[in-house]
Amino acid sequence: MSQITNKDAVKAIFEGARMPLQDTPSELGKTCVPVMDMTPNFHRIINIIKSEEVIDATSGIIYTTPTNKDFYLTNAILTIIKNATSTSVFSSLNIKVDGVIRGIIFIEETTLTAQSAQIVLNLNFPIKVDRGSDIIIAHGTNVSKIQGSATILGYTVEPN
Repeated sequence: MSQITNKDAVKAIFEGARMPLQDTPSELGKTCVPVMDMTPNFHRIINIIKSEEVIDATSGIIYTTPTNKDFYLTNAILTIIKNATSTSVFSSLNIKVDGVIRGIIFIEETTLTAQSAQIVLNLNFPIKVDRGSDIIIAHGTNVSKIQGSATILGYTVEPN
C-alpha cells in the first residue's frame, strides 16, 4: 500500500471529496488512486444571466462587468425582428477585450420583407471581458421599426 505523507495533499483530496478529515485514512489500497482536478477554473457555475431589449436605431447595456472581479462570457444570444419596410438593418453584440471593443455576434438584413433572426453563441472556451466594461447590444436601421434582444451568460471569478 502507498503511504500518504503530505498533509496538504491529504487535506485537498478529502476536502475535494467532501469527506471529514478525521475519517481520513493514512494509506491507499492497491486499487485506490487519488485523482485531483488541477483545473478548477474550467468547472465554473454560471452566476450571471442578463438580458436587454432595444428598438430602432438604439443601443442598450446588457451588463457592466464588475471592477473587482473577472467576468467570463460563456454564452450569448442575439435576436432581431423587423417589419417589411425596414432596410439596411443591423444588430450586434459588443464586448471589450484587452481594451478594444469587439463585436462577437452580428445580424445584418437588407431585404424588404418581415423577418426575424437569432444567433446563439456557445463558447467552448469562455472569453474574459475587461473589468468595469459594458456588454452592449446595438441596432441600426435606415427606415421603420426593428426590435431586438440579447442575453448573455457567464460567471465571475474572485481575484487571487
